[in-house]
Amino acid sequence: MMQFDERDTIFNRMGLVEDSKTYKEFYERRPDLKEIDDNFRANAYRIISKKMNIPEKILRKLKKLQKLEKILRKIPYVKNMQSGGVPAFKTGNKEIDKIRNQISQTLIKQAGDMRKKSIKLDIAPVKQNIHINIITQQIKDLAKYYGADLVGVAKLEKKHYYSHSSSFGDKKDGEVVIPKYKYGIVIAQELDKDCINRAPHGEQVLATMKGYAESMDIGSKLVIHIKSLGYEAQTDDFFGYITPTMPIAVDAGIGQMGRSNMVVTKEFGNRLKMGVVLTNLELIPDGRIDFGLTEFCKRCRICSRNCPSKSICSNNEPQILEGEIVWPHNEVTCMEMWMKVGTDCGICMSSCPFSQGVDPTLIEKMKDNPEIMDQILATHKDKYGRRNYIKTSLPMVQFNK
Repeated sequence: MMQFDERDTIFNRMGLVEDSKTYKEFYERRPDLKEIDDNFRANAYRIISKKMNIPEKILRKLKKLQKLEKILRKIPYVKNMQSGGVPAFKTGNKEIDKIRNQISQTLIKQAGDMRKKSIKLDIAPVKQNIHINIITQQIKDLAKYYGADLVGVAKLEKKHYYSHSSSFGDKKDGEVVIPKYKYGIVIAQELDKDCINRAPHGEQVLATMKGYAESMDIGSKLVIHIKSLGYEAQTDDFFGYITPTMPIAVDAGIGQMGRSNMVVTKEFGNRLKMGVVLTNLELIPDGRIDFGLTEFCKRCRICSRNCPSKSICSNNEPQILEGEIVWPHNEVTCMEMWMKVGTDCGICMSSCPFSQGVDPTLIEKMKDNPEIMDQILATHKDKYGRRNYIKTSLPMVQFNK
């Protein structure tokens, strides 16, 4: 598997300011992305101009990074992506927006407080010697006790780390990431199905923020426990990553990469959010699983057909890059859709049959069995049609007038 550079992510690229030092340095390194990204930012200016009712020509004059960020952080989700903050919903109903924002902010603040506590805690001076089999099971049991839905362990290699960091969080742009930890404990949280099935509306982001908050909170508690045993540990989460989560999740046996370019699990499909605890505590890794998802995705294509921006490929076959299965995904058009709807869309999560629930006995039989795969797809279509879409808002974000 190739090593990823966090500077190449669309979340970093969308914040680059034309003619700034960081902008010039980035496109000297990646000239192949310049035209694509310049066009993307031009579209972004138009979207921002419309949402904020500010003439585009005025936005384009805001050359300085500080001023541009101040503008960007007022629009849906960009504040979240730029600085680890909480997204602002813009539905057109100020009262509903206020409720949703308050719920989201409360979730993240509580998790953030636990994260700060885990960072400040010193490592116990004496290492506790516990048999690797026992401590591995204890860590998993503790994660479940704290509320984790799925837990897996991966042995980390250099390829699991970003090669360089971006400026997200408190990191420096272009800083070389030093592989410091040997193991990654992946915490995966199911996202509320009723919220996700309202995608792309604001409830979908409430579920997303709850998933991020839960994985961060649980991870921080595990860090505190591991440090108390005398071992190094830190969370790798929503507030700042040094690893791309999905490759670690695959190697930890959480799920497989699906056509949607997301990890798909047997239990929840791609309807989940994940965080990782990085540690040097010796653990037993879980290893990859293969329940036949790649062949299933070849037959299914529901997420591709439902994608409003056509960002998910409809190819018959995935690509094989350095031995890894990769489904092509247009991150630029995907991000443009996020900006248009004011949420991170989530229609692909709602569309996946595994997100709606598949009979576990069929999942166990489906590998190398096209008939079972077709049975799963037929059952899903009969029950949900194109997708399970709930049009009405959740009562908890409504006012009774």
